[in-house]
Amino acid sequence: MANLSKKEQMIAGMMKSPITDFNPAQQNIREEALQALTRLELPSLRDEAWKYTRIAAVLSSDFEPKESSLQSLPEGIQIPELKCHTLVFDNGHFCPHLSEIHADDSVQILTLAQARIEAFETLDQHYAALANHSEEVFTALNTAFHHTGAFVRVHKNVQANYPVHIIHHISENGAVAQFRNLFVADIGAQVNIIESFVGNNTVDTFENGVSEIIVAENAQLQHWQLQHADAQRISVHQVHVFQENNSTFTGGAFTTGGKLVRNNINIAVEGTNCQSNLYGAYVLSGKQHADNHTIIDHIQPHCESNENFKGILSGKATGVFNGKVFVRKEAQKTNAFQSNKNILLSDDATINSKPELEIYADDVKCSHGSTTGQLDRDALFYLQSRGVHPDTAKVLMIHAFALEVTEKIENQALRLFVEELISEHCKSL
Repeated sequence: MANLSKKEQMIAGMMKSPITDFNPAQQNIREEALQALTRLELPSLRDEAWKYTRIAAVLSSDFEPKESSLQSLPEGIQIPELKCHTLVFDNGHFCPHLSEIHADDSVQILTLAQARIEAFETLDQHYAALANHSEEVFTALNTAFHHTGAFVRVHKNVQANYPVHIIHHISENGAVAQFRNLFVADIGAQVNIIESFVGNNTVDTFENGVSEIIVAENAQLQHWQLQHADAQRISVHQVHVFQENNSTFTGGAFTTGGKLVRNNINIAVEGTNCQSNLYGAYVLSGKQHADNHTIIDHIQPHCESNENFKGILSGKATGVFNGKVFVRKEAQKTNAFQSNKNILLSDDATINSKPELEIYADDVKCSHGSTTGQLDRDALFYLQSRGVHPDTAKVLMIHAFALEVTEKIENQALRLFVEELISEHCKSL
């Protein structure tokens, strides 16, 4: 093992828990991914997309798949007042004893392992169609070694009765958890999907997830990631969205936990008259690192996208935002707006912000911008002069700063939960 590279050692560890329930078509895809892993390397600072994130430096060769040991959900994970379907995964394995799926004809909810049997036609149609396991090393790693994940499908012209809450928990130190999700909103369907990433470990863990999302014609799908795991979690999340005519996708990531979090969110706007919305916030302290890389690719005309991410950083935390919007030649009458604003609460906190536009059409309205600053001292003084404690005044101002993105969450119970997560984390900044 000493002569093996870090990547080879990681793969050797994952081979200790092989996957055997693929059908022939998916087995071929898995073998393609395994073959890709022989030539793909872990990214370094020489790779433009990873120049601010030293992912290889923190990945351990000791990460191994672990069995589930979770007997009950810790407090603070469930979203109060939110009636929803709940799927719980621990160390990448489904926990039926902690999950709750209501009797509901409006939505089909399965684990990916179940979907290989009960929804194989839909799975075969969309599995690995968006995520590129031939060129991206973490996607290849996931495609080769994931065990299960969530399959959610809402049928034609149906609105899901309840949101779907998927909880990813890691209970074992040194565990690697790789989940694979497929979410499909058929023509005219509507659904709200929430993913929570939680755990309480004292030794580094590694989470590598891929989600593929299909939003068909006239469909509406929301997908929110709540990342409030422990300070030892290393996470890489790939989200790939495909939009057809007149569809709406709204989602994003709210990050308050984790040692290193990398979010890749890619939206391919393949239809006309589409709406694409991405919102998020990262509230970081200590030596936390969060990297949000997003792509919104406008391919067809008469579409609109709105993107707004906000960062609040203290201690020696590092934030990265790289949002790219493409407007292709045929995508006339496109409106695309992008913003990234950050507040640094300490001299040692760092933000690397790079919003980008690539426009090949000439009849468009597009804008992007980035700002970085500190809390307004005059506003802080005003609040304190009205009897507000300095710590409370700081939390109030940060809450107001983040409100511009949290208010985009339509579900009230979810919005209040996210705002409380941000406020609680701000108290320790």
